[in-house]
Amino acid sequence: MANRHGMKSSSELIDVQIDDIAEGKQIKLRLGNGIAEYGGIIPNDNPDTIGTYTLEVAPSFRGRAIGEKMMRTLIVEAKRLDLKTFGGHVESQYALDIRARIFGKNALKFFYDGEAGDLDDFPEQYEELPITFDQARQSLERSAEYEEDLEHREYGFSVEVDLSSIDTQSWDEPNRD
Repeated sequence: MANRHGMKSSSELIDVQIDDIAEGKQIKLRLGNGIAEYGGIIPNDNPDTIGTYTLEVAPSFRGRAIGEKMMRTLIVEAKRLDLKTFGGHVESQYALDIRARIFGKNALKFFYDGEAGDLDDFPEQYEELPITFDQARQSLERSAEYEEDLEHREYGFSVEVDLSSIDTQSWDEPNRD
């Protein structure tokens, strides 16, 4: 939908591609030529859930809410496909902040997912963590101090949200051409 100046909204500039893959369905989002990419997989063995993967925004375009727009677009697609859960591994306090702005801090559930390596203090299987948003954010901030490459972090946890109470009717629709 064009705005009052006849220009497309930023969400309409995001291209959406849905493909069947061996593991299930894959949704890919792309904004421009290398500006931003994001996506997720709807696994065959859990067809009510989308598991997201890395949200990448080119460094020269950061700080413009592009990541949030990309995530909102993926949520619109998830809701359109009648998915119930939105989740993904979070390694950055900034990615966690985006989720808090969209869903609210209290809607976020945190899980240990085994992605942090072989640490004896952690459970071996997917398990909900009894932490608050503020504790989770502080943990990500502290771990960033020890990461060698902040673009490709190693530590974090999964964050899930129940999509049933999320209303996306007023959100912009992406380009599905």
